[in-house]
Amino acid sequence: MKPIIVVIDSGIDAMIVENETRDILNKGQYDKCGHGTACAMVIKSIVPTANIISIPLLDESARATSDELEYVLEYCCEVNCHIVNLSLSVSNLHTRKLEKICNQLKTQGKVIVSSVTNRELTSIPANYDTVLGVRGKVFSSPFTYWFNNRREIQLITDMTPVFTDFRLNRYFMFSGNSKAAAVASGLIGSYFSNEFVENSRELIHYMEKKRAKSKRRSQSTNMATKINEQSIDAYYDIRQAVDQLRDNGKVVTTIPEVMEKLNPLFYWDRSNDNCTYRQKPICYIMDNKILSSTEVNMMLTEIDGLASIIISKGTGGVDDEIIQNTKMSNSNDVDVSELDKYSIFYLIPLPRHDVLNKHETAALGTRQTVMQGYTPALEYYSPAYIDKELYMDKADKRRTLYWNPTVQTDENGKAVIECYNNQYSTPLIIQAETLSNDGKLGSVTYSTVAETK
Repeated sequence: MKPIIVVIDSGIDAMIVENETRDILNKGQYDKCGHGTACAMVIKSIVPTANIISIPLLDESARATSDELEYVLEYCCEVNCHIVNLSLSVSNLHTRKLEKICNQLKTQGKVIVSSVTNRELTSIPANYDTVLGVRGKVFSSPFTYWFNNRREIQLITDMTPVFTDFRLNRYFMFSGNSKAAAVASGLIGSYFSNEFVENSRELIHYMEKKRAKSKRRSQSTNMATKINEQSIDAYYDIRQAVDQLRDNGKVVTTIPEVMEKLNPLFYWDRSNDNCTYRQKPICYIMDNKILSSTEVNMMLTEIDGLASIIISKGTGGVDDEIIQNTKMSNSNDVDVSELDKYSIFYLIPLPRHDVLNKHETAALGTRQTVMQGYTPALEYYSPAYIDKELYMDKADKRRTLYWNPTVQTDENGKAVIECYNNQYSTPLIIQAETLSNDGKLGSVTYSTVAETK
């Protein structure tokens, strides 16, 4: 089943994410601020098979009226869809009409996903019983989440900042509860895609069953960091950073060596191996507990086992569970009552990697590559200009005109492809990579640069 997801937002750029736009409010076909496109990118990254319907609601300032929200949701009652994504919310609006519309959508078996206002405990319509309210926290994976149907806000999903597309301006790095709601819609869409559920009633039952199973599992080695969005000072993809440093000839084998190159606020005193951040000593947290000085000394010499590092501006993100786990550890020498004196570093290891196990350390001069498994190919968007002319109301600034990983040649080894140019008359670079039936690889590159001089 291909899930149909309605994204009610600022619109979606069809050059970035293919979608069906229904401009029922006459807001225009284009995403004016990038927020809706960022949401759609997150959804498609989790469930590539989803069909996206975009209903523009927000203006360039990401604002809309309550009447417009009610009108669009009422329209969704007539739309054939599985999920309605609302990466938006209001703090002080409640109308019986809005609540009635949400109830009608749920009665139809449709799932309404709504984010909570950033830095608020609750908001509308996320707190309605008929709506799946979503709040964000930083998890080690977008597939990790917390669910409790008895809570007012039932779902907490990953809000780790991700890069989207440079054309989205301030939403080039996307995070917060808006991102968390899009993650939730993607996860739920994957359940529809795999035919685990068919409607909202089956969804709640399925997620409750998954929650019960997870309770019976042994304690997970993956750390779900308990940190609020406003507490994040910096986020680093350590695998990517280490690879880039080593590709540039830098020898990095420890956390201090990497961090002093990534962040000028990080100071490493080599005379005594003390590290500070923003002139404060550092408290390291991993696997839901504060590391002891012995564990820290072992960890500082490891970098190849880390997936990422998240730096917190304060202690507001330190969850009670982390403090309790730390108090139960007799070997810990950090005074949890004085955490305000520290900068907080969350260390997130690679999945199924025992960072403190020296046998899993990469040999000097080698690189560890983490295989993420099978990833289905995404459908590549390529517009067709039947009249051989660019539509005047549409900008086409594509840099990649055509990509197809499944081209088949004929018996003579030839293949013909057709595609349309963008709005520029610039030289073309054509690259083909081949794989023969007997496994031989080939590559050829042709450029028209010389011909245009």
